[in-house]
Amino acid sequence: MHSKGLAYMHKEAQKEYDWIMKEKVKAKGVSYFILKYLYLVALEAQADGKTPADIVPKNRKTMYSFFLNKVAEVPKSQDMQEKSMAAVVLKANGKQKLA
Repeated sequence: MHSKGLAYMHKEAQKEYDWIMKEKVKAKGVSYFILKYLYLVALEAQADGKTPADIVPKNRKTMYSFFLNKVAEVPKSQDMQEKSMAAVVLKANGKQKLA
């Protein structure tokens, strides 16, 4: 069940990434969907005793890295839940100083 849900989220995140690249969108941070995606990848990796990079498919690594780098740009206007999710994502990916 988890693998099907995660595979779906990888696919949908890739669609958003492809759209951003095609349209050359210059936005700070990430969408709420992408933040949830990164958060769930972090939690799934922790549950498996791995790093998030270990469970992201090879063909999705560029997309994942792109969004991971944008998480640190979380606007101050985001609510506490979104900031907390971003902190979990950053910490799980070894970016404790940014968290």
